[in-house]
Amino acid sequence: MRNHLWLHTRTHLKFLARSRVLFGVAALVAVGTAIGMVPAFFFTTNANRFDVLRDIAQELHWVAGTVTGGLGLLIVWSHRRQRSIKMIATKPSPLEGWAASVFLAAVLVGAVAHTSVAAVVFGLSWHWHVPYELGFAYYGAMQMLRSLILLAVLTALGTAFHPVISFLVVLLFSESTFDGLGTLVAGAVQAGIHTTALGAVLKGLKVVYWMAPTYSPMAYRMQWLRDSMRVPSGAWRYLLIGAGYALLASAFGYLLMLTTLRRRSLI
Repeated sequence: MRNHLWLHTRTHLKFLARSRVLFGVAALVAVGTAIGMVPAFFFTTNANRFDVLRDIAQELHWVAGTVTGGLGLLIVWSHRRQRSIKMIATKPSPLEGWAASVFLAAVLVGAVAHTSVAAVVFGLSWHWHVPYELGFAYYGAMQMLRSLILLAVLTALGTAFHPVISFLVVLLFSESTFDGLGTLVAGAVQAGIHTTALGAVLKGLKVVYWMAPTYSPMAYRMQWLRDSMRVPSGAWRYLLIGAGYALLASAFGYLLMLTTLRRRSLI
């Protein structure tokens, strides 16, 4: 199975390298990000260079994580569009290995992307004589974990739905969405609107809130990333918690993907 895994992974990497869709999206995002960062390079002073470097690091890592999260969806949708899922399922190589190779290829590309961003940030830090804080690497690691969660959800959804629907589900069915709705309903209850239906809706929103995926685990504990980028004592455990959540989301997405692929291979 290991040989098949690496064979499929290399095939996916070649596909991503030749994908016009990926190239177009990456170029569009790169141009938009570059335009947004132009003022940072021409209007910086010694006093604000650290803030500029922090903003650049966060923007680039966020972009790298978002693009990485959609790579699995791109690979799966390509096979769905070509109606080759059944052919993959009937090959001698296990379907489990092919599904794992989709995740592995995306993770490898994401690791290269985030490492490249980290190198750019370190280079700017050296060029501008700005102290390089561990928070820059910490934020990059957290964004890599975020991309793994997004990758798991989008890839699993992509085996059953159209990419547009998959992205809409990710945007709407998230922890932040139901947190906001719950806050709105709770405010109405506190304002004196007490009805049985409203109470049931509030309880339902709380249940769905805990069920919905979060793409930034422990984010409420890391406000310091927006300021000094200095990693406080005890903050590394949040990274471990985020890694555990990302692994759990990846395992769930992988199993859901396999279940849907087996069903499609029988159609």
